[in-house]
Amino acid sequence: MNDLLVEGNMGRIDEFDEMLKKRLGFRMRAYQRHVAEELLNADEGSRFTVVSMPTGSGKTILELFSAFLSLKQGKRTLVIEPTRFLCDQMHEKLWLRLFSAGKEYEGHCDSFSSHKVVISTPQTALKCTKKTGDTFDKVIIDEAHHAFGNDLYSELIGSLKPERVVGFTALLPRRKIQGIPPNFIEHLGFPLLLDYDFRDLSSIDPTFNPPKAIVDVFDSELNKREEEIYNVLYRGFIWGDPHTLVFLDRTFIKYGKGAFCESFQRAVNNGKVRGRFFLERISTLCSSNTPSHKARTLEEILKAYGFPANDALLPIITFTSRKASAYEFTETVEKDFPTVSAEVLTSDLSKLERQRLLERAKKGEVDFIASTLVGEEGVDIPEAGLMVMGDTPKSPLRFYQRIGRLIRISSPRDLKYMAVMATPKTIEYHDLEKAVDNLYLEGVDVGYILYNLDRKSSSMRLMEIIRELSSSTSSGRVPYTLIVRGGLPDPFEYYTRMLLQTMNDYPTGIWSLMTSYSTIEEATLRLLTDHLLRGMDGGAKGMMSRVEKKLSRGSVVVDVDRTIMAERAFYVYDTDRLSELLYLGLRGLRERCQNSGKCRERNFRIDRKGFLRLFSHLFPFEKLEQVLKETRAEIRKKITELKPLLESSMLSTSLQGWTSYNPRNYSLSPQLIIKLGRIEFTAQINYYNITKLRRDNYKQKVELIKANLLLTGLQAVERFIESEG
Repeated sequence: MNDLLVEGNMGRIDEFDEMLKKRLGFRMRAYQRHVAEELLNADEGSRFTVVSMPTGSGKTILELFSAFLSLKQGKRTLVIEPTRFLCDQMHEKLWLRLFSAGKEYEGHCDSFSSHKVVISTPQTALKCTKKTGDTFDKVIIDEAHHAFGNDLYSELIGSLKPERVVGFTALLPRRKIQGIPPNFIEHLGFPLLLDYDFRDLSSIDPTFNPPKAIVDVFDSELNKREEEIYNVLYRGFIWGDPHTLVFLDRTFIKYGKGAFCESFQRAVNNGKVRGRFFLERISTLCSSNTPSHKARTLEEILKAYGFPANDALLPIITFTSRKASAYEFTETVEKDFPTVSAEVLTSDLSKLERQRLLERAKKGEVDFIASTLVGEEGVDIPEAGLMVMGDTPKSPLRFYQRIGRLIRISSPRDLKYMAVMATPKTIEYHDLEKAVDNLYLEGVDVGYILYNLDRKSSSMRLMEIIRELSSSTSSGRVPYTLIVRGGLPDPFEYYTRMLLQTMNDYPTGIWSLMTSYSTIEEATLRLLTDHLLRGMDGGAKGMMSRVEKKLSRGSVVVDVDRTIMAERAFYVYDTDRLSELLYLGLRGLRERCQNSGKCRERNFRIDRKGFLRLFSHLFPFEKLEQVLKETRAEIRKKITELKPLLESSMLSTSLQGWTSYNPRNYSLSPQLIIKLGRIEFTAQINYYNITKLRRDNYKQKVELIKANLLLTGLQAVERFIESEG
């Protein structure tokens, strides 16, 4: 009986192997066939199986085999990838070529009903299975460590209740994975673990080659006080030089309190920052003796890797771009591990001192080195078994230089390790996205990186702020100025003040001429709305460009754009505030019509992105339909109030410009046309960050923009009529 079972198993494996050869051009390796047999046996006896093996060993081939087994039984399989990137990569390269597999991650659900094998992210899978009611007999989870402790996966399995779940993950030297979702255990029981390390695979198949190194990411969490200070920096509550503020923001996150406080004090002394209340709070943080979030994470990493008892990893080298961080790292190691020898390698050391340090390290007399740039470039530092990146360099050259300290062709070590610190919900996770690709190309096993931009990017910090603030507003929409400045009474007045502050650096004849016969506010409005006028004067263009740059700098500003483009959030303009500007345009046209008979205005254009951003009210994208309904209700109310004018043909409004989409800057330039008696007023109002990721969503966005612009126009007309008495 057992012989027949083995023969049947081999038949399935051989059939799959022939399919691989025919459709992909290669066969399974010996160790993959071995794991396939174990997986086939587990598939027959276990409802929950986790296969753990290194990324370079071809886990995806075993995932394909697991789906193949289900297809042979006429059953459906859902494959979960943690990111959209992996959905695309795996679907195009393997799944689509081997099976007729569907792919969904943008929120559409067509594949869930039309394919027996579907590749998806957990977010889309949960949404679509609830929407369509489709079921799957087996769920395959790639990078299954993402599922542990993740509510999305838990809810998905609890909702689907599949017959079997098979997870695939990589080996890594990190904290033990804890927190298997209760729904998994409740529905499937405890998992059967098929665990293979490099030694196991090499003994099964001598031709197996392990990767050059394994990398792991450790979340460098901020404590409560650090979180408060970072939000002050992130949201732009400190006033000062824009370049300096961006620099302080990144310094705090990438290098920790010590380096930040050093730079902060220098900025204060040079008059680059101001704002007494927040500066005092920062000074309190800087005077405390608590270690930075980066130093705390270093301690966690060293303990996780068994430092200093794990001789195979010594010496451990930590890279950071700031001297203050290097010294803090060394002090942390000396305090927590008093028996070890810890040294700093920076430009503070003379050439002779550096040489002596490196010689002692090569002899095994130094256990830990904290190095700055001097250790990245052309210095023959001893080979490390573990390299810790205190920050992720944006420069590819510097990143490769660091990797070169770890990965060497002549290395006697079989396997080395890299640990990367990254602060969740900050720009560091965006920098990490680029770094992962470079690591992969260098032969580093990146399969076990806890890497999920949807959950850990700085955009998620912004979304948390939006959701928190929206609960305290009557409309559920959050003014952009409340997010970035804590609120502004009048965006136009604020912009005018910024223009005046910049004026001395950009002499302009047009400004002097306009202010000689009109108010400063009227001159500002004219410059803002008449692109032909400001194009005639280089000083005026330079002045406005400078203000635009000031308005567009900062981490939170970048995240606002990124979040809107990713369709996590959307916005409308404040119709009350914006209608004031259109009203002023109508009033000016009426005066010209009376004085000169010129009753048509076509050059009124508000297209400065930074200025328009001041009028934005943001909300979570899922509330778009609700905001559209509310806006249309307001339009109906205004139309009722203006009904006599509309019915008498004294007033008409129309919209145009919906083919004006500019893919280079993701903008729409719609126009509102108001005909009121003798005057005809055309106003162009630009909308930015309008992506076409999903056709249905784009249509909804356009409908909301139309409603937002029309309501603004109707309110402007109402103001105009009231002013006329």
